[in-house]
Amino acid sequence: MKKTMHILYIFLIVLALIIGFLLPIKFDETQKIEIIKFIGKQGAKLFFVIITAWIAYKFGIKKYLSQREHEQITKRYIDNGTDLAIEGIEHVLAIYRRNFTNALQMLKNFRAKHASNIAIKPSEYDKKVFTKYEQKFFNVSPFQKIITLLEKSGKVYHNLAQGLFAKIDIASIFFELDVCVRIQAFLDGHLQISYEKFFQQYTQEIERRHKEIDQYYVLIAELELLSRLIETKIVSIKDIEQFRKLPEVEASLNRMNQLYKKTKKA
Repeated sequence: MKKTMHILYIFLIVLALIIGFLLPIKFDETQKIEIIKFIGKQGAKLFFVIITAWIAYKFGIKKYLSQREHEQITKRYIDNGTDLAIEGIEHVLAIYRRNFTNALQMLKNFRAKHASNIAIKPSEYDKKVFTKYEQKFFNVSPFQKIITLLEKSGKVYHNLAQGLFAKIDIASIFFELDVCVRIQAFLDGHLQISYEKFFQQYTQEIERRHKEIDQYYVLIAELELLSRLIETKIVSIKDIEQFRKLPEVEASLNRMNQLYKKTKKA
């Protein structure tokens, strides 16, 4: 409102200056009427142009600031939050899948060659075939962004990620220091067990661990859901408070809490 009044004042001042400039000049009545009509007509046009330009400027700035605010929110909570968290989870799961496949292949190769009385080379059960995940991918910062957004309830995403990384660590140790070492012990005659039973026992253990880790894939889906909701529901900082109360967010938190309880029992 104040800006509108300022524009009006400027317009009136300009108009007054024009009139003041013309007053000392002597005109007959017809000329005066024509000049007044001209000033009124051109003044109305000028006023319309000024008001139109001001409105366009005002809404343009407002739209720009709103867009800028949304971009900052997206960068903070998606680019440096949910997306980074997903990247870390996908990395460790990819490493795990590779190690899981190598462990199964190692056992199948062991069974097939032992059954055929073919010598097994040490390189075929070398723990070097297993890959370790990069620690840098287990970054707390992305989850801290989620916790900031969802407050204490958001900790469940971090707790689940911690559980996943811990289970993958344990699985890696099992593959390297249990499967490989046990195969060597069996070949050296230190284990009083048939190769079929040995194969079955370790295959079942690997499958059991695989089922434990398999349930964590839903964590990626839930974090992707959060990303979509952040992008579409949070337009400005004012929306953050209500974001936590969205039915979709509360449903996601509920699913994650149920999964967390389930994984704690395992």
